[in-house]
Amino acid sequence: MADQSEIKRIERRARSLMLNKEIPPGKMEAVRSLINNRRISNFEKYQTIIDIIKDCPEKKIREVKEKAAAGNVRKTRNKETGNPGTTINYQPTETSYYIDELNKKYKFLKIFKKRYLVHRNNRFGIGLRKRLIPAQKLLTVLAFIAKLQNEITDRLSDIIMDILKDESVQDPLIFNYLRILRKWLIETPLVKYNFDTVKWMERNNFEKEFGSYISYFFSFGKMDIQLRENIIEEIEKRLRNFEDLQKEEITESDSDQIRRNKEKRNLAREKEIYEYMSNVRSFLPHQLNNEGKLSDRLKRQFNINSFHELLVHISVTLIFQRPVTINEISLFFNIKAPVVSSTLWDYSNDFLKKIGKDPDSRRKREIALLREKLEPYEKLVKFLRKEDNGMDLIRKGIENQWNTIENKKHNPDIVYNEDFFSYIDGIVQYFKNACMPFLDGSIIYFKDPDRNEYESSIFSAEYFREDFVRLDSIIDEMHFFKSNNPTLAISRNEVEKIMRKKIRSMSHVEEFVRVVGDFFYNIGKELLYIYELHRLWIFNRNTQNNLMDIRIPLEKDEVKKIPLQSGRPIPFYDSTIKDFFSGSKLTKNMTGEKIIDHSMNEGIFIYVLAFALQAAQECFNEKLFSELDERKKIMNRLEDIRR
Repeated sequence: MADQSEIKRIERRARSLMLNKEIPPGKMEAVRSLINNRRISNFEKYQTIIDIIKDCPEKKIREVKEKAAAGNVRKTRNKETGNPGTTINYQPTETSYYIDELNKKYKFLKIFKKRYLVHRNNRFGIGLRKRLIPAQKLLTVLAFIAKLQNEITDRLSDIIMDILKDESVQDPLIFNYLRILRKWLIETPLVKYNFDTVKWMERNNFEKEFGSYISYFFSFGKMDIQLRENIIEEIEKRLRNFEDLQKEEITESDSDQIRRNKEKRNLAREKEIYEYMSNVRSFLPHQLNNEGKLSDRLKRQFNINSFHELLVHISVTLIFQRPVTINEISLFFNIKAPVVSSTLWDYSNDFLKKIGKDPDSRRKREIALLREKLEPYEKLVKFLRKEDNGMDLIRKGIENQWNTIENKKHNPDIVYNEDFFSYIDGIVQYFKNACMPFLDGSIIYFKDPDRNEYESSIFSAEYFREDFVRLDSIIDEMHFFKSNNPTLAISRNEVEKIMRKKIRSMSHVEEFVRVVGDFFYNIGKELLYIYELHRLWIFNRNTQNNLMDIRIPLEKDEVKKIPLQSGRPIPFYDSTIKDFFSGSKLTKNMTGEKIIDHSMNEGIFIYVLAFALQAAQECFNEKLFSELDERKKIMNRLEDIRR
């Protein structure tokens, strides 16, 4: 049998090997079993240990200062400037350096407790390490919060589906945020474990349990306040639409007993809605550390100031194991405001197809909506492209004015390019002589399909009175300008630059052209609206109504009151013009023409409408150009979708 000195020598060698060798877990378990085995002698025990670990590789020697490993702030130098700076080590510590300090700090809350864990990282192969673990009280607190979350998610699932199935909702933004909110609230850290399981958990286990839960909370805290409020408002709106929460209507015929019962039920429902929304706001507060109802109950029942503080306490003690700032928590978990798609629904594509909200259905619906939105602009463009028997409508009108009324010969191309003011003057004069008698309430002789004749008008004398007062003012101003500047000729290019504000010294020219353009735009848009009323009236098959209804001139106040969808016919739309009571030489060209034909593409009404809009375009009218720009945007969007 070995003497005592030999036993000591063997023991020292065994412990030295245990300290300096990288021992695999399987062999370490065998070593521990031998150390704890009291039935064999120390000599046999340590000799066996030596035999087990002597062939294990040597440990790499490294010096690690415990405090540095615990996450100190360390000084560094900026690589670019060479100046010293501060770098925050926001990683958790794996040491027990701060455990006593944290235990002392949070002891009054009674939600954490200090525990020692057996481990092997010391020279003897076994040892004890301090750490903080959840106390039974913390598990009670978390169970209380989980119950509150369950109350929210029970209704929230129905709210989410209600939004999804609502055909009127095509914007998935709030739905997608509610999906994220629900993912957060169905998480219940540690609730599924009992205390005997929790007390054996390590730092990384707590990080897995609380990591995403804490991230969700601070992430929603970074959300835009107005967006958060929109989400809360949508929740409440949907909640009030649920059948079991809708208020019962109280009528005058209700007896006192029925009224009291209804009021009682309504009050209970209102209280339930209030309680639910208070719970929701606890998880979506305006400010962190102010979670309303939840914080109040945590303070009152558990002496915890707020939900926010509770999550910070958990982060400090169980995850980081050292004091940390909110900034360090944000850096470690990479916390940012939640971002969701504003175009794609976060749900099963098969279900989205059933309700027509999958990407393909959404694309088809958007195309249909864009086409519908484009339709009025396409009508506008149709009239802007309207020609007079294959000739430019405006230029032919001006030539008729010069040849018939003024008895002058001009080259319209030269006037258009070199003396644009005279060109505009020709447009205005032609409209006055050719189109004004059709619009100003003057007597027109009509002949209907049955050869019946009428003396009436399309519009009342008051309909465009203000517009024609403006027209007289425009003509007077044009005459005054030309009289005072008989030799001045301004080219079209110069006028265009003036209207684009590239030449600022001729603001009076800009103002005049703008006034002329607005005059024609207002006339054209009014006629376009009446055209649309007539089109819808025809579309609704109202042509069998009393024909006398279409023999009454239009009054402006009456037209404004007509619902667009019901429509209203253009007076004498089925008739031709026999003559004008106070017409000019130019109105003679309109005799024998229909007011508007069956295709609604020809007729005197169409001609005057197209002329007014094209005249506004010639005057660079901003409102008209804005509509054309909108049309271009819609067409570009359609092209993008179709790609």
